[in-house]
Amino acid sequence: EAGEPMRGHVVLDAGELRVGIVGISEMDDPRTPAEGVTAPADPIAAAGEAVEAARAEGAELIVVLATTSRRVARRIATSVEHVDFVVQGSLDEAEASPPASTEGGVVIHAGRQGQGLLVIDLAIGGEGAARWVDASRWTREEERAHLEAEAASLRSRIEAWEGDESV
Repeated sequence: EAGEPMRGHVVLDAGELRVGIVGISEMDDPRTPAEGVTAPADPIAAAGEAVEAARAEGAELIVVLATTSRRVARRIATSVEHVDFVVQGSLDEAEASPPASTEGGVVIHAGRQGQGLLVIDLAIGGEGAARWVDASRWTREEERAHLEAEAASLRSRIEAWEGDESV
């Protein structure tokens, strides 16, 4: 219900897809100190338990909403099985960062304290199809900037080699 702290996970229908939403926090919930709601001692293990519970309820896609450090959010994405996305809303950065693909789920930052807005368009393919392909303009621009910087660095090294008679 509205106003109550999230109790681990919820499974919702989004069209034909069952989506599991898992909430994990490293911090005590400031809204309910009298009720004794505290952060889990091991947020990775707590995320794993909540993900498995959501999967047991039929969740096909898992989104973890994490109020954690970057390190913990990344560990959830890489070490908790079946996690598709980790949305980290606890960073104090004005702008959201581009998605970061890991060996597991994709880590997404929602801007300053989760106040930013993220939109993720997913197209679910057939059997064997990739579950997530990042085709956003944002990521393409980041990749282009990275490749341009790398090309400039290589051009600079080549110029240095061409001017060095010992090469």
